[in-house]
Amino acid sequence: MTVHVIHRWARGDIGEPVMSASSGPKDYFSNTVYELFSAHSKIAAVLLVCSQYRGGAFLLLVVNEAGLMFDMARQEVVVAP
Repeated sequence: MTVHVIHRWARGDIGEPVMSASSGPKDYFSNTVYELFSAHSKIAAVLLVCSQYRGGAFLLLVVNEAGLMFDMARQEVVVAP
């Protein structure tokens, strides 16, 4: 599967969740990433990628302290250059 990285958050990039009654996609992803960092101390970064598979679906990939990537189903993702 070929993906394009849309955004990368490192631990500490999001100081607090966004509290807004009209949260758009950017706030939604920021809040989701904030929750991931809060719940899992071993996550070093989160990538938002757009897949060319499934009609351009957005996916979140997590990167652990060792640099390994995983999808939201906790399956390791092998990245090829």
